[in-house]
Amino acid sequence: MSPNPNNEDRRPSGRLAQLIDETFGSFSNFQQSFENNALNIFGSGYTWLCFDREHQGLKILGTSNQDSPFMMEGRYPILVIDVWEHAYYLKHQNRRAQYVQGFWKVINWDAVSQLLEFWPQQARHDEL
Repeated sequence: MSPNPNNEDRRPSGRLAQLIDETFGSFSNFQQSFENNALNIFGSGYTWLCFDREHQGLKILGTSNQDSPFMMEGRYPILVIDVWEHAYYLKHQNRRAQYVQGFWKVINWDAVSQLLEFWPQQARHDEL
């Protein structure tokens, strides 16, 4: 995440944008899928955009509580939204949807792209 004082729309570019379009059909479809996942997690958890090493593509995952994509073989996180109540309650109270919609304004897509390039180059680690 990064500051966005002018509240401008942000979108990915380059290879990340291409993979999103190939996987989800469009950025808008990706946003809808990501938001739906985040809104349908009961209680505390996270929604992740992961690089799927086996399929060399992207996948949206939801996890409960402290679980992470590292618990699943070949899934490497590149973007995450925390949907634990502590992440949004002070500003949005119980309006998780408002929080999730505002998330798009603070994503640092350059950092997400860097992670997309980083993970495929890494050797498999036993601890992951």
